Amino acid sequence: AEVFGTWSDLSADGTASGGTYGRLNKAISFDLLSTSGAAVPWENFVINWVDAGSGNNRLLLAVIISKGTGAVAAIPENAVWGTTMTKGGSATSGGLSIAVFYTVNPASTSQAFTVSYSPALFSEYVAAVLSLSNVHQTVPVGSFISTSGAGTSISLDIPGAMQDMAVDIVALLSALTSTVGAGQLTVVNRKANSTAGTLSGLASREHGTGTVNMAWTLGESASFLSGGVAIKPIEANAPDSPSTLTYAITNPPLGIYRVLVS
Repeated sequence: AEVFGTWSDLSADGTASGGTYGRLNKAISFDLLSTSGAAVPWENFVINWVDAGSGNNRLLLAVIISKGTGAVAAIPENAVWGTTMTKGGSATSGGLSIAVFYTVNPASTSQAFTVSYSPALFSEYVAAVLSLSNVHQTVPVGSFISTSGAGTSISLDIPGAMQDMAVDIVALLSALTSTVGAGQLTVVNRKANSTAGTLSGLASREHGTGTVNMAWTLGESASFLSGGVAIKPIEANAPDSPSTLTYAITNPPLGIYRVLVS
């Protein structure tokens, strides 16, 4: 459902909704999680029995954090869960790489998740695969953004709209514990091994009402590469769950208003 008035009448609502102008969206739901990590130099890795969940309008989202050999970043080129997944974005910096892959409407089953690299071998990796529901099936993922640096804190602003779910992904060289920012729910916080300078892989999620700041506090100063995307919700008038939207205008100016329901 959409409510139309003049732009000045509904500007605050338009801003708060990220331009959806009164359109009601469902909240994205988190279903299941599979994680893995290791220091195994090779060209690919496999996580067995990754479950796609059973909710409506599903999305299978994979976040992959890698350390190359020396200063050469190992870039994940393909991810397969039943079929080849869509690459939602990637970035590299100083031998570190991060990537996001996804599949919409996956079958409600468990299958092996396989990632292959090219052209460089990777020396360490951390990965997580999330099953989400109530996700838009045509445009499920926003633009991938990234930043890199060094220090004891990480901050990344992920642009989005009302009821998007922001997901961030971090690669850093540290064997110490990192702390997730306020309001964020940890997806993965895992080290490939326990030696100094090892790869740590971090990821978290948070529902937002617009741009969401995703932050981490590190246990020591370390080089890092951070990125993220906004996951887009399905509209509430999707067939599986009809909803009613009520909109009230207090002391409206004189004029003609149009209400569109679809």
